[in-house]
Amino acid sequence: MTQPPDRAHVVIRQHGQKTARAHQGRHGLDTIHYTFVDGHQGDYYCRVVEDCVGGSSVEAHNAALRAMEYLQGGAVRRSDEILAAFAASKAT
Repeated sequence: MTQPPDRAHVVIRQHGQKTARAHQGRHGLDTIHYTFVDGHQGDYYCRVVEDCVGGSSVEAHNAALRAMEYLQGGAVRRSDEILAAFAASKAT
């Protein structure tokens, strides 16, 4: 059975977006990982900013990043790469 889209999926689709970026607020990397998997299953291009997230341990952090990179090659990015991409898109 297919689950209905959550609010984030609806908002993202309404704005015609296909890429979602994840960064940590008050939640751990496991939360980002689950959100990433949901986005991946919803056919989004997902990116996680590795130097803006953290796990409950170094091992958990690295394992989650490896899992996300496995699902979508190129998904794990550094903040300097993301900022450069924003600056380049703004310049065009």
